[in-house]
Amino acid sequence: MLGKGLMAMLMMKAQRPEMNSDLHAQMRTSDYYILSVTGLLFLFQLLLLFFFFNAGLNVILLGVGWILLIPTFLLLTLSANILRRYGNAVEGKSRFHTTSLVNRGAYAIIRHPLYLGWIMMSLALVLVSQYWLSAFFSGIMIPLVLTEIQREDKFNEIKFGQEYCQYQQDIPMLNVFAGLWRYYARRERRQPLQS
Repeated sequence: MLGKGLMAMLMMKAQRPEMNSDLHAQMRTSDYYILSVTGLLFLFQLLLLFFFFNAGLNVILLGVGWILLIPTFLLLTLSANILRRYGNAVEGKSRFHTTSLVNRGAYAIIRHPLYLGWIMMSLALVLVSQYWLSAFFSGIMIPLVLTEIQREDKFNEIKFGQEYCQYQQDIPMLNVFAGLWRYYARRERRQPLQS
């Protein structure tokens, strides 16, 4: 099955190389714009945190925001390290330019742990600052991140072929609970119970 997907991808590249390079350039350029806007909104949220820390004076929301930061930092750090370790990034490029599909660690539970971490960080900043403008920026940023996730899925379908399509079927996009459920179900199937 994997061989057929790779063969189809190679045939598609051989038949229409200009389409693939145009598609790649178009997707990467628009990704740059989406991620730039999202990054700026995130920086604005960080700046607002310094000026409007706990503006609503709600201690419970403040506590939930700080508690949310702990799994967020763990998710971001561990996911970036797994990507660096197993992604076989192109030499001279960042760890995000992988040549291998990574399906270990957090990537065995959800397809986009770094984007989920970014969303969680944005929500935590809203809860900690409790300022309306931070919530507004987060309300713009999260749909942009979700758009970028969909675009990246399409790009990875082209890049990795059938292997990524199977990965999409097996691993949910962002739903950690469904991902954990499926992860442990896969482990149960591989390891029969011993009496």
